[in-house]
Amino acid sequence: MALIVSILKDSFLIKNKLWESNYRSAIGEIHSSINPVTDRVVNKYIESFTKITAALIIEKREGIKEDILEKISETNHIIDSDDVQNIEIEIDKIFHESNYINRINSFVESIGRDFGRYGIQLDCQKHRFDLQVSLYKVMVVNLLNEAKMDIKNSLKLFLLKSMNVGDTKFEQSINKIKNSNWAYFMVFFVVFIALWEAFKQLKEILTSLLTK
Repeated sequence: MALIVSILKDSFLIKNKLWESNYRSAIGEIHSSINPVTDRVVNKYIESFTKITAALIIEKREGIKEDILEKISETNHIIDSDDVQNIEIEIDKIFHESNYINRINSFVESIGRDFGRYGIQLDCQKHRFDLQVSLYKVMVVNLLNEAKMDIKNSLKLFLLKSMNVGDTKFEQSINKIKNSNWAYFMVFFVVFIALWEAFKQLKEILTSLLTK
């Protein structure tokens, strides 16, 4: 594994822990604001939870993009396709759906416990939590896919820039393309000549038949 991959992997781990810690603090503030005795509109807590989770994913996306730019600039590393592939593996881990999808279920359960301490049982059907949960999951999946695509596109731009400054693999790829194109041309040329000869022979046969 290249040094830049190890550096980014460690940096992602540290920053992800910080992001998650701030996220838990924000969720904790929601619980602190709950007053089961006076609250009648409990859906607002799920809305707040959804917004905080969306902000977390966006923060991670932008933070990781900045981290990649910063670390590559600091090390003057010219990334190659193997580096990109290994970094993308780490990105997929951070933005894996399983890390976010079920958080809403745990949050709804925790809200129920907050009210339960006061002897109040939440009616999930009455408050239509199911709709909010479904909307949350759709939003999260979309944000995660956008984040992964955005970061991976940034990585591909770095790869193209690396190739343009003299990456031998890039030159080899270009040569392969050129060679393959020449090979395709030669095959086409040979097939064309064979068909042309066959056409001439067929023409001679037809001419001889018609003149008889």
